[in-house]
Amino acid sequence: MRIIYKDRFILLFAFLALIWFLIRTINIDGFKLFLQFLILIMSIYLFEYTKMLVVKGINFVFVVLCGISLLSCLNIYDFFLNSNNAGIITLVIGYFAFVFNKSRKGRFLIVILVSVLLLIWNSRSVILSIFLSVIIVEAYRKMKCKYVIIGCIFIMIPLIIYSLQGIIENYYSPELDQTVLEYTGKRLDSGRLRIWNEIFQTMSPLANFIGLGGGYNYWGLIRDNISLHSGYIYIYASYGFIGLILVSTLISLIIMRLLKDQAYFSACLFLIFVFREFFEVTLVYNNMALALLFWGVITKKVLDNSHKHDLI
Repeated sequence: MRIIYKDRFILLFAFLALIWFLIRTINIDGFKLFLQFLILIMSIYLFEYTKMLVVKGINFVFVVLCGISLLSCLNIYDFFLNSNNAGIITLVIGYFAFVFNKSRKGRFLIVILVSVLLLIWNSRSVILSIFLSVIIVEAYRKMKCKYVIIGCIFIMIPLIIYSLQGIIENYYSPELDQTVLEYTGKRLDSGRLRIWNEIFQTMSPLANFIGLGGGYNYWGLIRDNISLHSGYIYIYASYGFIGLILVSTLISLIIMRLLKDQAYFSACLFLIFVFREFFEVTLVYNNMALALLFWGVITKKVLDNSHKHDLI
């Protein structure tokens, strides 16, 4: 009961998000998405009550499913083909190695190796996410008014998604895209803006608030079998601003808990996933292994439970 009371607001918004996901389900695919999100939310607390025999059985099945899910992601061809997947997996492995390595020289070598690999993968979303996450965690540690940081994170997700429509219409140009291609070797948006623009144009004023529905056929809309390339765009398109605000609030509350508990390593990695979700679809569907790592492992503060660390 102590855990339930401590996390009562997290549980409340998790419950509200799940109810909204269920209400806005329009087909069997949407119901599968609801069940997957339910499993991800349950993973936050699944290991808290391990003395119960039934829970032990559930935990065993859960671990097996995690292993199967992880193995399904280790397709070598896809790993090298997708720079963003390669970047985030490289970062996660290096991050855990860094935290649990007590040698200063070993940590330095890990940082150098991971940095070189991220540059080789040219994973811009991961590099940008690391930069922003470290700044936010360090700002939280040094600012007196710490809730300003949490408030900024809360309004950031819906505000950026809301602003994207005007940004695409008024500021994006082929010339800018070509300039970025010349300097980075990759296009500015990698086709994302075209996909997002088609989704925005499809949504009516009512759909902006309640979404097109969980399980909506986006592949038919964008005429291609590809991802929407943004978890927040996917949540907004499927469940509207109502769903986006509920999920943003849930994420903000978890970040607040990690920072208040001084779990700075866990908070930083959690934030890396949060920022990366602007460019990839990971936290709700599409990559169960990384989603389970985000909801079920990082929230446990496993990176900080053994002893306190300095972030940098």
